[in-house]
Amino acid sequence: MKGHIRPAVCLALALSAFCAGCASGAGGNNGTTGGTGTPPAEESSMNTEDRITETGTDTGTQPVRPDYSETDAVNIAAKINNKSAGAAVMVESDVYTVYDPDRDSAGYYYNFYPEIIRYNGLFIVSWCSGRRNEDDFGQRIMTSYSTDLVSWSDPVILFDPAEAGDGNGAFINSGFTVYGGRLYAYGYVCRTTGAEPGKNSTLSDPIYFFRCSDDGMQWGDMTRTVRSSCYNSKKLLSGRFLTFGRGSLTSYTDRETGNTGMGLGWNDAAIDMADAIKRGAGTLMESSFYQTDDGVVFMMFRTNTKKLWCSISCNEGESWSKVYPTGFTDAISKSRFGRLPDGRIFYVGNPFYDAGFTRNPLMLCISSDGLNFSEQYVLRNEKDYRMKVDGLFKEGDFGYPCVITDDRYMYVFYARRKETLEITRVALKDI
Repeated sequence: MKGHIRPAVCLALALSAFCAGCASGAGGNNGTTGGTGTPPAEESSMNTEDRITETGTDTGTQPVRPDYSETDAVNIAAKINNKSAGAAVMVESDVYTVYDPDRDSAGYYYNFYPEIIRYNGLFIVSWCSGRRNEDDFGQRIMTSYSTDLVSWSDPVILFDPAEAGDGNGAFINSGFTVYGGRLYAYGYVCRTTGAEPGKNSTLSDPIYFFRCSDDGMQWGDMTRTVRSSCYNSKKLLSGRFLTFGRGSLTSYTDRETGNTGMGLGWNDAAIDMADAIKRGAGTLMESSFYQTDDGVVFMMFRTNTKKLWCSISCNEGESWSKVYPTGFTDAISKSRFGRLPDGRIFYVGNPFYDAGFTRNPLMLCISSDGLNFSEQYVLRNEKDYRMKVDGLFKEGDFGYPCVITDDRYMYVFYARRKETLEITRVALKDI
C-alpha cells in the first residue's frame, strides 16, 4: 500500500433536500525508529503555511454541494465506520520528545491538550500544564518551538490564569490559527469548582482570550475575544474559516484580514446538542471536522457511548443537522480528523475502548470516501510508560492527538499519561 495515488474524496449518496431540514434542526509506538528521532529532511520550496494544515489546503474552489434531508443525515452518519479491510499495519515512524516534566524544575506533571502548527519555518506547540491533576487551580497554557523536532526552546507561559484575573482558574488550550499571515493562539480560563483541584473536572464561567505573533517566538498582549467559538479555526475548500467552540456554537468567516478577537466578519450557527444528549449521547465534546470534495462538512463528536456521533453541514457551517450516532468506535477519547495532501480523509485517535482508559493503541485510519475508514495503521502501541507522579484522570498511554501534514510527512503530537509530550512522524509514502 505504498507509493500509489489514491482518488480524491467524493461522496456518492442519494440526495434530497437537507438545508431546510438542517436549518429547522439547528439554526441561526511500536513501529518506531528511535526514542529521539532524527531531524526532518529539508523541506521543499512550497510555502509552508499554504500546504501544512489539519483539514486540507485551501483550493479556492466552489464545489457543487448536495442538499441532505434530516433523514439523509441520520442514514449517512450511520454509514460512517472504521471496520477494517484487514489487519492494521504497523507503520514505521520517528519519535521526538517535546516536553519531559522531569527536565523542568517547575514541577508541572499534568500536561495535555497538545496543539501543533507550522509557521515561519518553525514547529510551534502549545499545551495545558498543571501541577498534578486535570484542570488544577492555576493550570496554564505553555508554548515551545523547534526547527528540527529534536531541540525545543524552553517552554514559556502563553496564558496564565493569574494574568486573566483568576489565579484559582484553569486555562484550557484552544489551539492555533493563521489569519492574514499572523499567528493567533487561543485559550479560555474557567473556574475549577471541585472540592480539591481538578476533582471531577468541574469547570464554569469560561472567559476567552487570544494572543498573536508575527514570528511564532514573541507574543503580543493577552486580549479578550468577542466569541466563545475560538477553537482551532481551519480553512474549508472554499477558503472559508470554520471553528467550533465550547457548547453548541460554531462560527465561520470568509474574511482573512482585519481579524483580532473573532469579531468583524464572523457569523454564528448552532448545533442542536441537547437533542442528541436526550437520545443517549451522554455528552458531546472535543469535536473535530473534515470536509469531502462535494463540500459537505462532517463534525465528529466524542461521546460516552463508545461511538463517535456526527452533525452534517451542506453549506460550510451556516446550518447543521442534528447530531446522530455513527458506526465509528471510540475509546471515549479525543481524536482528530482531516485531509491528507492526496485528498483522502484521515482519523487519528484511540478507537478501542477498555475500562481502564489505556488509550492504546494510537491509530491512523484512512478513508477515500469519507465514510469507510478501512485502511488502518498502528502508530504507537507500547505499554512501557510509567507514570511519574500520581494524579487525577491521568489515564491514557497516547492521548489527545493533534495532527498536521506537509508534502512528505504526517506529524502527530500527543500526551503520554498526560505527562510527557511526544511527536510521532510518519512518511506519507508509507500510508
